[in-house]
Amino acid sequence: MAIKDILTDQSKWTWGIMAASAQLGEMIREDAITSVNLSTIAGLAVQQGIELSITSFQGARLEQEFGADWMWRLGQSAYLIQAKRLDVVPGSGGFSYLIDIGQLETLVDAAQALSIGQGIDSKPAYVFYNSLLPGSVDPGQLGCTWVNGYVLHHYLEQKGKLSQASTVLPLQTATQLPGAGPWYQMFGS
Repeated sequence: MAIKDILTDQSKWTWGIMAASAQLGEMIREDAITSVNLSTIAGLAVQQGIELSITSFQGARLEQEFGADWMWRLGQSAYLIQAKRLDVVPGSGGFSYLIDIGQLETLVDAAQALSIGQGIDSKPAYVFYNSLLPGSVDPGQLGCTWVNGYVLHHYLEQKGKLSQASTVLPLQTATQLPGAGPWYQMFGS
């Protein structure tokens, strides 16, 4: 099993658990999804002999310092990742993610600091947890998607959103940003 297969399976799980909780009238928390995803991915990577390093910032309360929920490294690829769960945001006209601008700035700065100060080729990234999208979709492709944090920062800068405390990012916009796609593509798959 390759990293692409592991991440595709977790993407399907993410989609399914969000759908199942919604059917119960619940909204599974983003940090719960992240904890299960990271522990499952770490275990499967070890079983398959994949040298994936995962550092969670949630339990250590380092999210404020790095702007990230976790960091993972595989080969020459390292990502500081902020996860966001798809919501129906009132007044947004549909499915959206709420982006905290200060957190985005911290994430971008932390990735640059790791690259310069620690010699780690680190990139900022957002992983979006999705479910219940209309139409015929593949949960393995859309359950967990990603976008490069530099691309998101540039887009929001061009839209004049960086002076706000937060902004709503519509699902359709997130999926159309350059390089956006299934999260397994982070590792070149």
